[in-house]
Amino acid sequence: MKSKYLFLPLSVAVFMFSSWQALADPSITFDVIATFDYPNASPSTYPLGINDHGDTAGYFDHVIPYRRGFVRSRDGMFSRPIIDPASSGDVTTVTGINNANTVCGYHLGGVTYTSFFLAGTTFTEFDIAGSTGTEVRALNDAGDFCGDERASDGSRYLGFVSIGGTVSTFSFAGATFTFAYGINNLGQSVGYYDTTNASHGFRRDSDGTLTAPIDPPGARSTNLYGINDRGWMVGTGYDNAGGHGLFFQTVSRVTTFDYPGSTTTVFTGINNRGLICGWYQDSSFVSHGFIARVNVVDNE
Repeated sequence: MKSKYLFLPLSVAVFMFSSWQALADPSITFDVIATFDYPNASPSTYPLGINDHGDTAGYFDHVIPYRRGFVRSRDGMFSRPIIDPASSGDVTTVTGINNANTVCGYHLGGVTYTSFFLAGTTFTEFDIAGSTGTEVRALNDAGDFCGDERASDGSRYLGFVSIGGTVSTFSFAGATFTFAYGINNLGQSVGYYDTTNASHGFRRDSDGTLTAPIDPPGARSTNLYGINDRGWMVGTGYDNAGGHGLFFQTVSRVTTFDYPGSTTTVFTGINNRGLICGWYQDSSFVSHGFIARVNVVDNE
């Protein structure tokens, strides 16, 4: 499917399932401005990061279970498939992009994941010493980044941030995984961790202060994926009806979005212009990328 640009009536762009009615906020609305699939993707496309220019980065299914990364520029043009030459498993996942168009991600090297940064045509590999797998999830304009690593004994995943070249790992008591998925230019990161049969969002400030759990009312599980310099956060909340895009203006002010006709909607990144990237799943279980603009009327 070629890129499609469309503007949805606001009364259609925002709607809630019954258990989410309390999250409707008339001062926060969304316009879908583009939907897209990587050409000849088989079958799904997943944008994961967006920079302030409106360029998005993510991955697509090549021939399952193989995976390739991509960058889509704001004019709708796609890069050639991104494949880390160090990959031995034919799996390359692009996860983020900054304003210098440096992208980050990870690839399967043997039986473990190794991360990379790609600037122009140059790949730089990255691993946390002692881990049994490293996945960089996002980077900011200063070159700081976040992600997760598998502990040396393989028992759990720890979140990490790299600020000014210093790597700090962290986790939540009793959690078997802590994933840091988004980072802004202030060094704040967001992600999620697990408890029994559920996940919960968190925000980590640059000084290490953790705010958790971040869960909207009625959510069975919450995953946070992106944060911009205003502290606006995006992610997905799951209830019995499926997954719904979440937009947090603040920790306590949240509203939801469902792509029309979708079975699941996931917000994966947000830039400083209020553009959100994400993907939705249709009734055939095929996932498609989209970009939406959030409109916030501050009545406070």
